[in-house]
Amino acid sequence: MSINAGYVIGQLARALRAAGGEQRVAKWTKVLEGIESGRLRVGSRTPVESAPAWVTLEVVTGGFATGTLAAGNPDPERNAHGLTDEGRAGLLEQLRSGAYSVQVPEEAALLTLALLIDRGRGDDAAALLDALVPFFDRVRFYPAAAQAERGEKLQRSTPAEVAELLEKKPQSERITRMNEALTTRAALRERVVALLLETVDGEAPRLVEASEKHDRANEGWSVEGGWPGKPQPAAWKSRARAAIGEAKGARGSLGLLVDHLEKLATGTVSRRQLGSLRRLLAGELRKRGAPYSEQRTRLRVEQQRIARLPTHGELRKQAAARLRAGDTRLDDLGLPPSIAATVARCIEGTVEELVERGIISSGDVLATLLPRLVARIRAGDFDEPAGRLYARTYEAFRRRRSLLLLNLEGQVRFEELPWVRALETLRTGASSGAAAAAALSVTASLALGAFPYAVLTNKLITELRALAKSAGIDLPLVEELAADIFVGRFGPGFLAAAKVAARVMNGSLYARYYGVPYDRVTDLPALCRELAGVSGGSVAANGTLIEQQQIITTQNLAVLFDALPLHVELVPMAKRTFEWMLWRLKGGQQPTLSIVKNVAYAWRQLVFYLSRAGEEAHAPFIAWANERLGRARGPYQRRLERAVRGLELAVSGADPGTLRFLGWTTTGHWLRETG
Repeated sequence: MSINAGYVIGQLARALRAAGGEQRVAKWTKVLEGIESGRLRVGSRTPVESAPAWVTLEVVTGGFATGTLAAGNPDPERNAHGLTDEGRAGLLEQLRSGAYSVQVPEEAALLTLALLIDRGRGDDAAALLDALVPFFDRVRFYPAAAQAERGEKLQRSTPAEVAELLEKKPQSERITRMNEALTTRAALRERVVALLLETVDGEAPRLVEASEKHDRANEGWSVEGGWPGKPQPAAWKSRARAAIGEAKGARGSLGLLVDHLEKLATGTVSRRQLGSLRRLLAGELRKRGAPYSEQRTRLRVEQQRIARLPTHGELRKQAAARLRAGDTRLDDLGLPPSIAATVARCIEGTVEELVERGIISSGDVLATLLPRLVARIRAGDFDEPAGRLYARTYEAFRRRRSLLLLNLEGQVRFEELPWVRALETLRTGASSGAAAAAALSVTASLALGAFPYAVLTNKLITELRALAKSAGIDLPLVEELAADIFVGRFGPGFLAAAKVAARVMNGSLYARYYGVPYDRVTDLPALCRELAGVSGGSVAANGTLIEQQQIITTQNLAVLFDALPLHVELVPMAKRTFEWMLWRLKGGQQPTLSIVKNVAYAWRQLVFYLSRAGEEAHAPFIAWANERLGRARGPYQRRLERAVRGLELAVSGADPGTLRFLGWTTTGHWLRETG
């Protein structure tokens, strides 16, 4: 299987069209040039010529390497200095104080070398040096600038990172225009209205509620009072022209008022236009009062007060400055919810606390925080300063972006890094097992309980695997596969997961609903082809095969529930999942294929939870779901009645047949049908 360069060209085209996409253009240009020249082997664990698998690469969307080394542009003399007595002494001092930062795994290599020599591990140090020296001119092996030691609790972002986020967001032009309207434009509007009222013959126009005898088509109001258009002297026209000049470019209702003023000043107004102006003036006086009246004055004072309030841009700047100064208590700023949510990212807490506060808002966000938790647990098997070095190296490794791999090749493992293999020789115990097992159970429970509708992301699966390995638990978790690069085969982990699911789910509501013959999972690819009714080839056909694999294996749910003590409430999780499905299908817009797929995946998880909850939960849930659907308003929401009917059939022991809710199809999907 090979990669079509069309995808790369498409990404390059998007980058060219995007505002500020210069860096993306440069990266995708490197990818395209590398593929065309043969310098990049896309789909391989070693896509860059002469770079070993352990080297960290710059990787763009989709797993494409650009050919640039993430720890490139080194100072060769600084690499070599780390081998001298003076250089090693400096590295050892950094290790003891913790005043170093490992942003890319390679930056830990010389620190490890110095530690090995200090511990008398000459042979291990020599072997590591042999692996590093050939790349001294290409790779940065020394640590980055010092970074303060963080506390014991977790945080989604550091204060400095949050400050950078706040500083990057530009001031809203809408807010700027609104403040201008509240001050300068408000005074100008008052002058324009006053000039227009001078042309009214008789009483000022006013809106009155239309009676049954009047036409109620105009929102139930009619206009009484005088008509504008009375001829005015030259002095009035001079004042009108001055106001028109100041209001140049005005939009909205002010723009309409100015337009009418200009027509009156030039004598080009029609009787019909005077009728429109009459109604416009009546509405203006009802809403804001007469010019220079007490009502108008109160309104102007309030508008000026609002305009003087700090804008969101100003509040972001103040918050960023305080965060950079080390002050994270910003309650006195009165931050609006949108800015407060960003600032909350630097709040410290346990995983459970951050999930409860909504700071961890998805499985992917949870996955970004887990490396630090996993690193601490695994570092517990080392003494200091080896433990701290191990933890920081692990966190840096987890920041590496995965490569696009073909032919079932696996991503580089942490233990494959030469300096990590060497560091492992300093391990002093295996005390982390119990802590890792506890963290694994808590994390899996949080991920499923907080986001019951979401498939565990590949990033999260990577961290759960790492915890399972530290805990000594055999956990055959499987990744979500991409339909566009699927080659029709499943790795051995998928069969292991299918066998667990067969033992756990055989004869269950889940098995009946999806029609899974769990006694035949040993030939997983053949069973997927049989259930899908396709052999693959197109993206859609591949998607149907992958979905059948997800159904058979339960996409990690059976494995987790079988191996771990999960603290979750199954029926509430099923209900929350159903509510999420309704939310995802809200509105009258036809759902995209991606939405259909994700809603179907959520439904699969719902069926699993309900199946695990036991028979006594089935009928009450179906009654609740039907009642909830009865209150649904969206046309696509109500189509979920079909899925509920299929589930009801499975509960009664019947075959749901075509009422099974699947996400992938090679033809049209019933959830997207129009009409």
